[in-house]
Amino acid sequence: MHENEVEHVREISMASCFRGSFRPEKQRTKAASGSDDDDNDGGGQLTAILNSLVQKASDKFLRGFMGVLTIAREYSTLCESLQMLRQAAESAGRTGQNNKDMTLRFSMAELRLLTFKVEHLLEELRWEAHHNKALVDGHRNRMMRNMYIPLVLPRSMKRKLKMITGQLNALGAEINGFINHVPLVMQNNIVGRVHEKQEIEQKLLCLDRYKLGGLKVLCVVGIEGVGKTALVQLIFDEVNVKEYFSLCIWVNVSRQFDAMRITKRIIEVATCEPLETQMDHKEEKELQSYLQNILHERRFLLVLDDVCDENTDGWEELRTSLASGASGSTVIVTTRELCVARTLEAPASGIIELGPMSDDEIWSIMRQRMLCGLDDNPELIQVGQSLVQKCHGIPLAAVTLGDLLSKKRTSNEWSSVIEAANEWLALAESDMLTTTAGVASVALQMSYEHLQPDTKRCFAFCALFPEAFEVDGDMLIQLWMANDMVWYDPEGMGAWMLDRLQSRSFLQDVSQPYNGVTIYKMHPLAHGIATSAAGKEIRILHQGHQLTEVMPELHHLSVVGSGLDVDMILPNARGIHTLLSPGEGCRISVSNPDFWKSNSLRALDLHGLLSASVPFSCQDMKHLRYLDLSRSWITSLPEDFFMIYNLQTLRLSDCFYLKQLPENMRFMENLRHIYIDGCFRLENMPSNMGQLRNLQTLTTYIVGNGDGYGIEEIKSMDLGGRLEIYNLKNVRDKSKAKAANLSLKTRMSNMLLCWGMFRDDEVNAYNAEEVMEALRTPMCVQTLKVWRYPGSILPIWWPGQTLANLVKLTIKDCARCKRLPPVQYFPSLEVLHLEGMDSLTLFCDNVSMDTIEVGYYRFFWRLKSLILCDMKSLEKWQEDEVMEVLTIPVLEEMKLINCPKLVTIPNVPMLRCFIVEGQNKQQLYSLAPSSSKSKGPSCRLD
Repeated sequence: MHENEVEHVREISMASCFRGSFRPEKQRTKAASGSDDDDNDGGGQLTAILNSLVQKASDKFLRGFMGVLTIAREYSTLCESLQMLRQAAESAGRTGQNNKDMTLRFSMAELRLLTFKVEHLLEELRWEAHHNKALVDGHRNRMMRNMYIPLVLPRSMKRKLKMITGQLNALGAEINGFINHVPLVMQNNIVGRVHEKQEIEQKLLCLDRYKLGGLKVLCVVGIEGVGKTALVQLIFDEVNVKEYFSLCIWVNVSRQFDAMRITKRIIEVATCEPLETQMDHKEEKELQSYLQNILHERRFLLVLDDVCDENTDGWEELRTSLASGASGSTVIVTTRELCVARTLEAPASGIIELGPMSDDEIWSIMRQRMLCGLDDNPELIQVGQSLVQKCHGIPLAAVTLGDLLSKKRTSNEWSSVIEAANEWLALAESDMLTTTAGVASVALQMSYEHLQPDTKRCFAFCALFPEAFEVDGDMLIQLWMANDMVWYDPEGMGAWMLDRLQSRSFLQDVSQPYNGVTIYKMHPLAHGIATSAAGKEIRILHQGHQLTEVMPELHHLSVVGSGLDVDMILPNARGIHTLLSPGEGCRISVSNPDFWKSNSLRALDLHGLLSASVPFSCQDMKHLRYLDLSRSWITSLPEDFFMIYNLQTLRLSDCFYLKQLPENMRFMENLRHIYIDGCFRLENMPSNMGQLRNLQTLTTYIVGNGDGYGIEEIKSMDLGGRLEIYNLKNVRDKSKAKAANLSLKTRMSNMLLCWGMFRDDEVNAYNAEEVMEALRTPMCVQTLKVWRYPGSILPIWWPGQTLANLVKLTIKDCARCKRLPPVQYFPSLEVLHLEGMDSLTLFCDNVSMDTIEVGYYRFFWRLKSLILCDMKSLEKWQEDEVMEVLTIPVLEEMKLINCPKLVTIPNVPMLRCFIVEGQNKQQLYSLAPSSSKSKGPSCRLD
């Protein structure tokens, strides 16, 4: 049979190969689940890349497609070659021979370059498979569904497959001609520093004769790894410190002292919410004025961690704003340089210098980390103690070495580790490094050397971000996914990687409490190690610089600067897999349309794009898995956008001009994360979104009318994180509300339920109470917002076990609602915000405990913040105020804004911040408890 005829396979064969699962086979590999002790190669990353390629080539979907083509045998040979080469790389890595034999090193380097060609080929094959499946499903013309659709693979791709397979086989034979033993492990706490801790606490809490009044500045000074951040974090989390200060704020500063960024972070933490977009673009003077109002007469603690830059422009303006706080407000700065303390005008008595720790303290830290029953094995104690002096009093080195030994159980294992450790630590004592700072760096380097190959590769990727850059953990995992660094259960494996890197002191969790997003920052020493490990594969390009030469090894590029035209600084994009522009002020553009042709991009960051349309052709983006267009000016995505079949993550947050999404998105079966929050002009969803079975994040869903647009589309989605549901007025049947299965979405943490859209007029009350009763939010939800609900009552199931984990509740613009659920019994509720509830007259309804079936009998026993805004009918706090005054025992902040009929306030013994606005503000202000005023709360009349 002629080759072209053979290639035209019957549609029934194609349909059968597409019926299988589209997820990779769930066989956890040793690299994904094993311990970090088992396996090391020289660089580690080649083995990880080959692991990824083996998994990708073994994917059921791709194998099913290739199995019905004439080149199925060649594809099987490719898979076998990859398996063989992975084993060879692992063997060479274990023996360390790829570091000793120059010929083998050259072969490995050649293999490394060839793996990128293999990856490119597999991506193209996968795209062809998805494209043929979409043709079978009839996406171009529904009339085609019953027609014969032949499957065709371009001849150029067949030739490429045969050529690459031949190259792999030749390299495999060469590498296997060599092959012959060497091996080595690692985690974080605080021991000692009792005197320094007491000294700082005395100055903080004014327990000595340190001057009370004005803004205090304390500086904790010490070299890298000496424990500055750990000590201040310990004090920051003390209960008595939290009680003394009404507001505690932590800001990571690092390399550049950016007063504007610090001001924004303080405002965000102080207000417990992100800056509004319009405020985000205000001038610095306006922000400083806003900050002064927020901090006015509030006693606060501000930690500026890791200030490295002696050039502290903007400090004077920031200090003036901070001085508006109440007496006793304090700024703690951690820094490596004494000159920074002087620049920030810290008094001599406010400078606390941390020196090296004693050998006994270092040994205590190491023992904490080892966790191996040392008390029963004096031989191990003797071996471990031999390393103590090598740490030179640096706790980070002790933590690292303790973790390195933690999984070893015999003296022989320990001795082999210590022998290698001595070689590394000798470097720290050489003329190349100072004995103290060098030890911490070398300890981290040792830790890196004993990471798993896959973990090494993920860690090296972090060099793509500038030093001290704060990165969203979910975004980092999605970028790893886009580059095949995590494959089996990629989100779970990625979270495991992050946890591992954090526990080993490579990453620091610097999350703020207001938005529930996990933020990480890399330790400065770790950033240097990641940069070294990344080699020529990763580059950060700053504004004003240019790549003048073609760099075939370069695969991941970060462009730092505003308005940079990438095609002017890059000769071509053919080898680039990741193109990012990290940072709020960074934005890239591409003026030459040819830049996108024949590209290899897996991850593309075009956030803030100043264009109404995307600059590329979707058919040129066959390999793309991650696309960030957030905060851009786009109004729509092209109709053929669905042809980016491999796309996993689509970020469109805050695209204010976006009006619609492509109708055929249901064919993008690899989509796992869609971010469309803040797209206020978006009014409907594409049809049949329920076909996206792999979707795990969908920040917004707009309920429409008709088949394929209802709320039941989300029933099969295993969604987590944040979900905002709009247009619930279109849910006419409570059975469809039940079909959404909200209560089964156990990974959900943040939910919004809105009965209309952003610009709707009056919302019809038809069936609203039945629908709300049927929705039943999942028990795991921590933040819930109900908006524009037209019913008169909220369902009684709310308190029970259903909302046992609810921390923040907002009910807004529910004008007809006459009764609140019994929020006083919510066991975890800390923040309650009620706004625009025109019909509500009573705040706290006396509901029978038997009715709500909960085991908590104390009113508001965790509520810390209460905001009541535009409540024009609210008169009472509870039914019988004459007999008993409502008490909210731990409330710290209360805002009463435009509540004209309210004439009393509850008993609030712990109140620190009291803000009143409206015609009755004088009367309510006079009721503020005097006992709270003595603690310096912010009592304001606005």
